[in-house]
Amino acid sequence: VCGELPATSEELELRAALREMKEIKARSEKWRRQLAAVLSDSGAKPPARSTAQLTVPREFHFASSRSAPASPPGPSPASSRSSSKAGSRHSSPGAARRLAEQVASFRRTPRRFRSLGPREKPQAPPPPHAPPKPTVPVAIQFRSDARVGRAPLPKSHAEREEELMRSLGTFKARPAPKRVLESAGDLGVPRVPRAAPTAIAEFRLS
Repeated sequence: VCGELPATSEELELRAALREMKEIKARSEKWRRQLAAVLSDSGAKPPARSTAQLTVPREFHFASSRSAPASPPGPSPASSRSSSKAGSRHSSPGAARRLAEQVASFRRTPRRFRSLGPREKPQAPPPPHAPPKPTVPVAIQFRSDARVGRAPLPKSHAEREEELMRSLGTFKARPAPKRVLESAGDLGVPRVPRAAPTAIAEFRLS
């Protein structure tokens, strides 16, 4: 008779946790009895406390571990015959049909890798794209500009100059006299005599 296998570290930790939970539960019950005795002497009602135990963690199992594999390995002919005979006794025809559909869809070649049949027509190539045209800029028009009662925006310097030229109206320039062209820029301007240059003289402190 084989001896018992030594417990793993997880089992030892679980046992220690269970012992600790039992000790905590015993202490809490002892304190609850002491508190009830003290409050019964004083006539006060003990506060309501939860009596639920601590949560014990358990291992979880995935549903995918119980499902059939997506691509089952190909069995040998002898094993396939024996398994088919045994499976026909226990398995339902619906499960076998679903498994056959999965195998057929797994072994099916994707359409992009198939060659065209004799009756299939090749697909026409997509039409060539037209050459891109230059982008035509369009001024941005905000909805807020069309609101009623909006304060007018200040005019720019060019707009003010244009309004000033429109207010002056049309005029005809007079021809410039010939003396203006022959003069040195002093026509109609009084001549101002130039002062003599400053003479440097020695100064004396008194």
